[in-house]
Amino acid sequence: MDEFGFDLTSGGSDFFSELDSIYNNVTEPEVGASDADELLEGLNPEQKEAVQHLGGPLLILAGAGSGKTRVITYRIAYMMKKHNVAPGSILAITFTNKAANEMKERITALVGDRSQYIWCGTFHSIFARILRRHADLIGYDRNFTILDSDDQLKMVKQVMQELDISEKMYKPRNFLYEITNSKNHMVSPEQYEQLAGADTARQQNAKVYKRYNMKLIENNAMDFDDILVNMVKLLKGNPDILEFYRNKFGYIMVDEYQDTNQPQYNAVMLLAKGHNNICVVGDDDQSIYAFRGADVRMILNFEKDFPGCQVIKLEQNYRSTKTILSAANEVIANNKSRKSKALRTEGNEGDKIIVMNADSQAVEAAWTADTIKHMVQKGKFAYSDVAILYRMNALSRSVESALRDKGIPFRIYGGMRFYDRKEIKDTLAYLRLINDSKDDLAFDRIINVPKRGIGDTTVDKIRAIAAAEHVSMMDVARRASQYEELMRSANKLYGFCKLIDEFTVHLEEDEMSFPDFVDYVENESGMIQEMIDQRESKGELTDRVENLKELLSEAAEFEKNHRTSEETDNSELQSEIEDDEFLEEETATADTLRGILALYLENAALYSQGDSDDDNEDYVKLMSIHSSKGLEFGAVFLIGVEDGIFPSYKSIASAADTEEERRLMYVAITRAKKNLFIVLTRQRMLFGQTQCLPPSRFLREINPEHLYRMGNMREVQKQPSEAVNSQARVIARRNIASALSSGVTTKKDTTGGMRSGVAKKPGALSPAEIKDGMKVRHDRFGSGIVIKVEPVAGDALITVDFDGMRKNMLAGTAGLKKGE
Repeated sequence: MDEFGFDLTSGGSDFFSELDSIYNNVTEPEVGASDADELLEGLNPEQKEAVQHLGGPLLILAGAGSGKTRVITYRIAYMMKKHNVAPGSILAITFTNKAANEMKERITALVGDRSQYIWCGTFHSIFARILRRHADLIGYDRNFTILDSDDQLKMVKQVMQELDISEKMYKPRNFLYEITNSKNHMVSPEQYEQLAGADTARQQNAKVYKRYNMKLIENNAMDFDDILVNMVKLLKGNPDILEFYRNKFGYIMVDEYQDTNQPQYNAVMLLAKGHNNICVVGDDDQSIYAFRGADVRMILNFEKDFPGCQVIKLEQNYRSTKTILSAANEVIANNKSRKSKALRTEGNEGDKIIVMNADSQAVEAAWTADTIKHMVQKGKFAYSDVAILYRMNALSRSVESALRDKGIPFRIYGGMRFYDRKEIKDTLAYLRLINDSKDDLAFDRIINVPKRGIGDTTVDKIRAIAAAEHVSMMDVARRASQYEELMRSANKLYGFCKLIDEFTVHLEEDEMSFPDFVDYVENESGMIQEMIDQRESKGELTDRVENLKELLSEAAEFEKNHRTSEETDNSELQSEIEDDEFLEEETATADTLRGILALYLENAALYSQGDSDDDNEDYVKLMSIHSSKGLEFGAVFLIGVEDGIFPSYKSIASAADTEEERRLMYVAITRAKKNLFIVLTRQRMLFGQTQCLPPSRFLREINPEHLYRMGNMREVQKQPSEAVNSQARVIARRNIASALSSGVTTKKDTTGGMRSGVAKKPGALSPAEIKDGMKVRHDRFGSGIVIKVEPVAGDALITVDFDGMRKNMLAGTAGLKKGE
């Protein structure tokens, strides 16, 4: 093993046992018991009683830190193992995506893959799934759109404009609050209008509320509150549907019951009445969401709703450096342009720096999230003590997903969440409109993205005509020449409609993988080209293009997780289908490109809300190293520590730039007060392509005695500095330069898998082949000379002089050929 080897344990590395040996803690052993009674080991008497309960209503009053999640998950596992309860008959509901994901993860660890048939999720995700099955019964198409808070506010503003209500006199957010509050209390627009009486302010609210709801239906859209209200309407208005789900869900569990609002309570009562096999878990002392419509009376009255119910109380509570400075000094000492100095401290030696060598960025993200959660659960840190730092913003995407899935609160510091970025929201809007041409909000967002010369006045006219005729804005745009006021813009509108139609044709042909389809939309829409054209005036181009290409990684992961594998054991699925006639269509739909797109959009919509309105200050901070300067944290996770990323591939060729990167490394290390974790990967999917980059050279500059290595061994040969620089530069250029090739001709192969076919013109130069000063030829612009090559997101932004006319292009799609 060389100086940068990684320790391996026999049979694989147990990360958390290693961590516990460092921190002198002992982890709770994983349970994967084949014998159901083994699940009861280690539980206190009250927990054991709750887990063993099967039939009839049960109220679990769970105090803070009393192990309620363990009780819920063990109870479900016990039901399946001890009583052979079918997973599809279990409905487990909670409030947040993070809680739902944690529950799913724990149940899977206990019962295996059968857990996938349990109906486990948030109120919104479960109810949205049921509503899509029966959308026609409540006046919707099954591909209805779920609006996020930004879309809701935009729609309220449109309503105010239509009703000639001034935003200077009335705040749109006040109207939106009133609408949300009304739905949370099951007050319809008609009921609100009656209740308004002679109150002029309430009458104004009633007008906005009524028109807002009409626009939702016209747009085939629901907001988050509608998902709850419409579920109640569906069950109350269709006795056969209610009977079906009452029979299907023989066992219902609701977590955080103290936070339920009126429509959630009504839906649960409708489903549970009859068999009465309902278990609710909560703590009235922790009911703190009244402003969201939560009503503590729901949990207080549970014994009245279900006379004779069993009550179980969970009252036992289970909750409760020189090394870093030396590493920083060792790294920065390699810089030549500096005055000699070294930090020192009178403090203790502290823990070693943990270096994790993960197999992929998914493992990197999951391990980081698991380690943070582990430390918080052990009381070593609060979430607010932890920061995750990265060299490039695109790395935050996989980490955000992992933190969200593990139930870890987080915020982006000095930036915004990946899915809140303009270019990502624009791409999602394109996908939404392709999925549903009635989505006026998506149409409104992208009709002039990229710029097509269609101004706000034209869009306002389209909106007004659509409202008057009760049709979609897309329908109006298709018939633009029929309206005098749209005649001047008709050709531009036709061009946009034709573009969306072409996207839809490719969607229906079902010959692309999902990431290739997203890549196709990003390129053919013109969004990327517009960014290239604007690069002279805006310095954000690199990040924006990288973010668009990173969306391909998300698409690839989503498709992998949601398409049915040929190796999957379908016996359990067939058994579930026999009891649920709608399940077969759902699973079949997931195997088409349209089905994957619909699932992806719903997932994106459900994650855009729900967990974001958290006023708790206890959250992990995510930020670039630049943004972290001047800050300090108890624990720091530094991710993506590979040559080509950190130091960046742009800096490797220059000694001065490398020293700048080393100063960044110094800043990153010195942000940590107690613990530092450095994470790298053997291979990483970045910008839609898998890359293999060597460990960062900065790691070799740290004394191995200060490091505790985890993960798989990486063979790293000692080489002279010059050779290392050269090799890393070649690897970085080769891997990253080919990452953005925009293949849009991907077709299914004969084995049922996917193969990528890059739509490259014969003889066209690849990004890696294009150099400064090279003579090139373009089919349209003729002969030219390359005057600038700037690597970005696995491709290259190039500037070519065509006989005095300079054009900015993306090398991977430019189709340039070698000139003479």
